Amino acid sequence: MVSSIGSYVASFLGAGEIKASPGLRDQLHASMHAIHAEAQSNVFLQNLISGKMSCSKAYVVYLCNLFWLHQALERAQEKIVEKVGSSSFVFPFLYRSEKLLRDIHLWSFPNPTSIYFADKEEKSGEFIENIKRFVQPSVFEFIGRLEVSTAEDPLIAVGAMYAFYGTVMSGGQFVKEGVKKAFLTRLEEAREEFSEGVSCDSALKAKLLASPGAEESYIEESVSFFSIPEVNITDFKPHWHEALDKVALYFKGESRVLFEKKTVELCHESIRVVLTSIESFHEMLRKGEI
Repeated sequence: MVSSIGSYVASFLGAGEIKASPGLRDQLHASMHAIHAEAQSNVFLQNLISGKMSCSKAYVVYLCNLFWLHQALERAQEKIVEKVGSSSFVFPFLYRSEKLLRDIHLWSFPNPTSIYFADKEEKSGEFIENIKRFVQPSVFEFIGRLEVSTAEDPLIAVGAMYAFYGTVMSGGQFVKEGVKKAFLTRLEEAREEFSEGVSCDSALKAKLLASPGAEESYIEESVSFFSIPEVNITDFKPHWHEALDKVALYFKGESRVLFEKKTVELCHESIRVVLTSIESFHEMLRKGEI
């Protein structure tokens, strides 16, 4: 836990060097709001929130697509650091790719994706290549656009950062509780199957035989993607928003207007690609293509 959020964030912002702008955050918030209703009506996401996960394989595929997106976003943020140094809107503890690897590994055990992940090293080339087989074309297309945009100016990536990290820190915390509930349900089902003589791999067996105290830690492990233990999210978000407001002041006049326009467009596209990928892989799962 960061002992002093204000001083920690100030070290990244270069406090006092530039003054806050009121415009960009409001524009990004409006862009998110415009697509929020569509996200709320998505059946897959509704089921995650309620803890009624009907297909753990679908959740693994979802995580695979998120991994590819977050990996690309982290590459873009490294370019931001190269351009403006540490006084920027980059907080490495928000990076999600390694956490997604853990979740993919853990969630693969109760479904057919276990052959791709359960007995593989999370950071191995084979593990990453197996993730790629589940990534939807819309995700690859989005990443291509992200790379082109950030090659022109890395700071445009803040649009995707606001979309992805803001989602984790807000609605993602409700999804987190639903996913934990779904994981516990699946653990109980697997334990019953195991008691009836159904075979399972050693990793799953260890979880099924865990003591009640250990079981709680396994449940927490199942939501690594949504967990940000380094900070109190409620305390951190105002400072995060302040950091975002300051990014636009790296630009002046028409350059700022164009920067804000491109950043807002990228924010909207970031949420759109997640929803599109969900629609795509659900159809492929229905047809048995993945």
